[in-house]
Amino acid sequence: MRIGLVGTFPPRPCGLATFTADMRAALRLAGHVVEVVALVDHIDDAVDPLVAHRLVRDDVQSSRKVAETLSTSVDVVLIQHEFGIFGGPDGALLHELTDGLRVPYALTLHTVTGQFTATQRAALDRPLRRADAVLVFSEDAADLLRAAAPGWADRRCDVVPHGAPAELYAAPAPDVRATLGLDPSQLVVTTFGLLSSGKGIEHAIAAAGALRHVHDDVVYVVAGRTHPEVVRHEGERYREQLQAQVRELGLAEVVVFRNWFHGVDELAALLACSDVFLTPYSDAEQIVSGALSFAVAAGVPFVSTPYRYARDLAARGCGLLVPFADPDAMAATLKEVLTDGALRMRLSDQARATGARMSWPEIGRRTAAVLADIV
Repeated sequence: MRIGLVGTFPPRPCGLATFTADMRAALRLAGHVVEVVALVDHIDDAVDPLVAHRLVRDDVQSSRKVAETLSTSVDVVLIQHEFGIFGGPDGALLHELTDGLRVPYALTLHTVTGQFTATQRAALDRPLRRADAVLVFSEDAADLLRAAAPGWADRRCDVVPHGAPAELYAAPAPDVRATLGLDPSQLVVTTFGLLSSGKGIEHAIAAAGALRHVHDDVVYVVAGRTHPEVVRHEGERYREQLQAQVRELGLAEVVVFRNWFHGVDELAALLACSDVFLTPYSDAEQIVSGALSFAVAAGVPFVSTPYRYARDLAARGCGLLVPFADPDAMAATLKEVLTDGALRMRLSDQARATGARMSWPEIGRRTAAVLADIV
């Protein structure tokens, strides 16, 4: 098959861009030709040499031109969807692309909620009703989508888990902690991903402060730059608030910020050093987390607030849940996992077993099978 793949793409520093790049590699590994269409803000934005076409997110003519090009060059199109990456309110201009396609197309939904806003519903309605297949990351997401509006997932809704790169499955180097500047004797809790206020890092820092009084050898690593859209609208205000909180609590030696976008090799090394992975997110409806998927694939037990995706993985025995915005409960549960070696090993084994089904080669084969069917 010749597959058109639409989404953000490196060098844009965001999780969806990384996902699109990984999906391209996985589909190619499965034996298919892939033409990448990168969403950009301006036609002259820098793109990776692997990108075949640019789609200017707020330009209707650009969307129509890309639709015409793909309709003559590929057999099927796979569109990565997240609210706001296409132009218009909540990405409403997506329909300018999908209306113009004369080949089958599938949508991968990176956000599904039981409470779509009016503008979200309007932006998704036409593209979803015309789609030949809709891909989501969990059965929970599929159920939510079917309930959200009759007809949205009537044609076909396939569950294909979030992929994880091969680097996460490899044995770590023996000196991996030293390379990251971490003491081999420390207990390491990590969080990574693009920072924004919904990530709840302030509660995790407070939990680290409570945990310090029980274990003086714990370090909490917060890895990742601020989300580009957040920087555009409010600058580094959230990160500065977090850093001020660390100073006020006297946690400069406990909380470590790694303020840059981490590539796969760095993330693999960070997870190899991690005793526990922590996602303190505030959005109860969050249906997927690439960061949590990576941790599970690497066999790292997790402690998390009970958003939808975390609940699904915790039910499989990969981690433990704590209430939202409750640093004391977070600290107590982290202490439990860090001090109970048998519990930590049991969670790690379940994470590794679950993660084995999330490797990108497997995800590429499953996605290609859906696309072949609709062709």
